[in-house]
Amino acid sequence: MTIHPILPAAAMLLAVACLPACEQTRDDVPVGRLTPEMLGVAREIGTGEYAYATVDHLSHNFGSLDDGQGNRYMVLAGSKAAHETAAWIRHEMERIGLADVRMESYPIHAYELNGSSLSIPASGENFATTAMAQTPPTPEGGITSELIDVGNGTRAEYAGKDVTGKIVLLSFSWEKQFYFNATMYEAKLRGAAGIIYNFLGQQIIPDALYSYPLSPFKDQTIPALNISHNSMANLRAKLETGPLTVNMELDAVDAFDGIDHNVFGYIRGKKYPDELIIIGDHFDHYFYGALDCGTCVGSVLGLAKAFVDSGYQPDRTLVFVAHGAEENGWHTPWGPYINGAWNLIANQHPDWAGRTVAFFGWDWSGDINSTSINANTYTNEVHSFLESMKQPIDEYFTGHSPWSAYYEPATIPEDGGLSHQGWDALAYSNRGIPVFDLSASRTKPELPSAYHTQFDDLSRISGEAMALGMVATGIAAITLDRTNITPYDFTTWTTRLETRLGTDQAELLTHGIDIRKALATIDSVGQTAKILRGLTHSNAGRMANTITQANALQRHAAVSILPHMYFSAGDFPYQSQWRHSQYLRDASALKSAITALENGDAETARTFLMQVASAFYGSNVSYEVHKAWIDFVPEALFSDDIYGPRIPKYTDVWLEAEALGTKIRHGDSNFSHEISSLSAKYALVRQLLESAIQEMTSAIADAETPLQQATIILQ
Repeated sequence: MTIHPILPAAAMLLAVACLPACEQTRDDVPVGRLTPEMLGVAREIGTGEYAYATVDHLSHNFGSLDDGQGNRYMVLAGSKAAHETAAWIRHEMERIGLADVRMESYPIHAYELNGSSLSIPASGENFATTAMAQTPPTPEGGITSELIDVGNGTRAEYAGKDVTGKIVLLSFSWEKQFYFNATMYEAKLRGAAGIIYNFLGQQIIPDALYSYPLSPFKDQTIPALNISHNSMANLRAKLETGPLTVNMELDAVDAFDGIDHNVFGYIRGKKYPDELIIIGDHFDHYFYGALDCGTCVGSVLGLAKAFVDSGYQPDRTLVFVAHGAEENGWHTPWGPYINGAWNLIANQHPDWAGRTVAFFGWDWSGDINSTSINANTYTNEVHSFLESMKQPIDEYFTGHSPWSAYYEPATIPEDGGLSHQGWDALAYSNRGIPVFDLSASRTKPELPSAYHTQFDDLSRISGEAMALGMVATGIAAITLDRTNITPYDFTTWTTRLETRLGTDQAELLTHGIDIRKALATIDSVGQTAKILRGLTHSNAGRMANTITQANALQRHAAVSILPHMYFSAGDFPYQSQWRHSQYLRDASALKSAITALENGDAETARTFLMQVASAFYGSNVSYEVHKAWIDFVPEALFSDDIYGPRIPKYTDVWLEAEALGTKIRHGDSNFSHEISSLSAKYALVRQLLESAIQEMTSAIADAETPLQQATIILQ
């Protein structure tokens, strides 16, 4: 297990003899109380006037496309518009007073979308279109061919249809299909020349167009254009009357050797300058991107300006970051994301992982009509600290207009680290950095989602709503900054892991895995963490170098634990899970399938196989597509030396499930081959399951030494 270096253990265990020049710390700012500094920053934020103006500027002045009304839109990763946006942010960070502003580049799969069209040559009728980033362009003049409806685009729906050289029409469904790349590859294998599609469950507004990044597949994609639900209904109605020929054209530049930028600046800390608090989010966006994620950059710059203008002098160094390429890269099988943040924390500044107290971001925050704060952390050691922030946040908004007229108490989900992680925060949490998201929420009335559509414009946000997230984040960041000893609580980790494993204990025993020693280890570390938690609340008058050492040890423990607890996703989109969870589900499903086959029940066995991760979605595509997908995903996400494992490995049961379906249809009851094959795969999954539990237990155990050292220092 790779861990970040800390001060020598011997030095940590020595009693600290303070030299005359050593600084004695003042008492912490009381946690859970509003302070004049917080009120000063909130006063500068106001009702989000500057932040809103920033979103207005970013949404209309940058982009590869023109809407015909003098506005630019579409700032895709690596595009000329992305470079121009980064340069503007750098200039603005310098203008508002941040120090040492830098714009750093990194390699990415860049995409420049220059335009797209869909028409019916016979009638001259045109349809509004867009394309996913990384979709290959058409030849000049486009593709003109017959349009063939293939339903959702599953393999079964191609039966009896010759689509060679044709353009297929399909409605992609998350309920049936894994990721659009697989659907695209299926169409390519069938010989299709192009795809016209809509996204069920995403394009909520009937006239909405929807865009999204594709994965880094190079040779398994074909030109594809997105249309609205209304356009899809129109085309299908025309197809009911007879054959239809269409022309599709996509003008784009797809560059695997592109670059993008991260931009950041500082407010230097006075007492602990080497410790960092990072506040950041991404600037690349689809269409106007007002909510996702103009509000992100507007909030980062708005909060930075408020800190500077209020004269706040931090104890720790504040870093304000605008990431590029959040909508680009690869972090789950469900979507390519967070390339910029990964490069910042893993490549450009890996030392930040051992120095950063916390990362604050929003992904988006500023929905018009927001009435509250949804406060999340995806890292358990700061969950109790976040709970302590509810009182001052609620106190501020119930006592200040205009929010006092409608504000509802902030909510803090109980699930802690097991939360949505489809954004920049994942890059930081994967490096062991605690992350926070204090976003404006509970919009009333709630508007239909405009996510990644042309309706994500200024009508969807307000400065007043953005101020909710900025003020809440400012309160939490100041409290964290002014707290001498970092208020981590590692008992949350041990308690939640014990609870999860305890719940799974009986099922694990059915696979011959005894976790009693693991539970004892976790409990032991929990006792150490409990003692340390008590000491962090009684640190008045301690010497600064003592606190510096204790904080470094706590961060070392966080870096030891967090990267080894969760996978960022699995067979469920964007939902993180305990390291062992998918392996346990797969092992139980495989074991049940084998037992059913041994009893001659192929129908039940096949039902259990569909519960193995990726099996259901895989059954809706050809084996070549499924095999390419599950081979690619582990290579890209599990074995990456820089990013580290982010998803569990997949078990391929496509052939066995298909063979059983055939044998059921033909009345064949000889299942010996399938039993043998599945038994071998079960053994591998069981090994992965046992290893995952060992990895989590070892991560907790590895944290015990720095926690013990911190306890000795503070006693």
